[in-house]
Amino acid sequence: MNDKRQSGLLALLAIISMSLAACATGDANATGDSRPGVAWPTHPAPNHPVPPSSTVALGETTPASPHLLGAGSAAIKPHESLPPARASAYPWHRDITTTLFWIGEPAGKGSPTNASSSWDERWQTHFGGVDDPHRRLGYRPADFRPKLNPFYIALPYNDLRNGKRRPDAAHVVPWAASRAWGPAESMCKGRWLRIVRGQRVAYAQWDDVGPFVTDDASYVFGQSRPRNTSNHASGLDVSPAVRDCLGLRGIDTVDWQFVDEADVPDGPWKAWR
Repeated sequence: MNDKRQSGLLALLAIISMSLAACATGDANATGDSRPGVAWPTHPAPNHPVPPSSTVALGETTPASPHLLGAGSAAIKPHESLPPARASAYPWHRDITTTLFWIGEPAGKGSPTNASSSWDERWQTHFGGVDDPHRRLGYRPADFRPKLNPFYIALPYNDLRNGKRRPDAAHVVPWAASRAWGPAESMCKGRWLRIVRGQRVAYAQWDDVGPFVTDDASYVFGQSRPRNTSNHASGLDVSPAVRDCLGLRGIDTVDWQFVDEADVPDGPWKAWR
């Protein structure tokens, strides 16, 4: 390789290195060490576990830049910690058992098909297809570019019942009085969460209801443990993108809290647009 070609290659690598970004680094002091589990049955476990004493870029098997969701998979090297997350007025929910679900998931024991959600009868159509957890291209499905955020979750509370506002919703949803809402508009759909596992953090939007329970306000908005007793008392469903970003394995545990949209930093959870 001649000197000019080598210099050009080095310059290109330097530019790529400067643009590397993935899920933001979390505050290890807030959540403790990472908690490895068994491998997810539908996806290979990450090859680079997070050392408890170091800060590592999140999603090491995901795209080199969150702004290039379709750019393919690449190992991401450690980078400097991002600025500390802004404080949130919402409480933390600690050590919550977390399970995987996805748009287009077929019906299973005790759960309906995810072609639709509790708030969107055409969820799969609006997303653009099945969010296949097996075939991935970075944080998105390999076969198409999604039309909706691939960083989504489900929590066990629905503020609507039969298309009408649940009577307790105005009292239990903390942001209910923040603006006027339509009579059949969910106050929960699209709300942002910060989700932490060890030193990894992801942000995701609330887009469905579950697992298993639909009215657990004391857990979702309070400090109670999840009322659900299935799947090791799981209290949070996460999408394949969230799974990959946090490096979740098996039926894992995370910490989470609500955050206002203004406090959501740039990252792959905003780059799907």
